[in-house]
Amino acid sequence: VTHFHPDHYSGVPLLINSLCFTKRKEPLIILGLPYVIQKLKLLLQVVDHRSWVGIFPIVFKEIQPDFDREVINNEEFNLSTCPTDHKIPSIAVKYVSKNAKKTIVYSSDTRPCRNMIKFASGADIFIRECNYLDEEEEAYKYGHSTAKQVGEEVRKIDIKDLFLVHHGCDSKEEIEKMRTLVGEGLYKVYIPDDLSFVDL
Repeated sequence: VTHFHPDHYSGVPLLINSLCFTKRKEPLIILGLPYVIQKLKLLLQVVDHRSWVGIFPIVFKEIQPDFDREVINNEEFNLSTCPTDHKIPSIAVKYVSKNAKKTIVYSSDTRPCRNMIKFASGADIFIRECNYLDEEEEAYKYGHSTAKQVGEEVRKIDIKDLFLVHHGCDSKEEIEKMRTLVGEGLYKVYIPDDLSFVDL
C-alpha cells in the first residue's frame, strides 16, 4: 500500500473479505510505510475483520523510506521501493520478474522528483501517474504530475513502455491531448483502460 489516501488503501478490507470467500489459507503479507501499516491495522479493527468467516493470517510488514530498499527477494521476483514526492509520504515500487526477466516500476502518486528518475531507469514497463494535463500549479499543490512533466521525466531515462494512469481524462480528445503533451521518445506510450491486462 503505497500511501494512505483512500483511492490507494480503501480496497484492502474488500480484498481480504473477497479472499475469505476463496477459502484462502496462506498468510497475506501487507507492505507499507510504518504510518500506513498503523492506520491499516486501525481500519481493519473498525471493520472487525477477525470475526469474518474464513479469515486467514494477515502479516504486516513495515517498509522504511529508503532509496531502492529491497523488501522481498525470492525465487520468482524481487521487490524494492523508494520514497517519492507526494503531498503525504508515499513510495514507488519496482518489481523484477526473475522468470520473465522483466522490470516493472509503478510510480504511485508523486510530483516529478530525482528519486523517480533514478529508480525507474532501465524499466521494461513504467507505470506513471499523470493526474493533470497542464495545470502545473494545481498539480504541485496536490502532489501530482502533469503530462508535460511526465514527458520531460521519461525522456531522461531508459524505459521501453510507458503506461499513463491515475489521470482524469474523460474524453478521447483529453486522452489525445495528454498523449501529445507527454510527447515522443524512445518508448511506446499506452493509456490503458481499467482492468487491462499486460503480458510480460
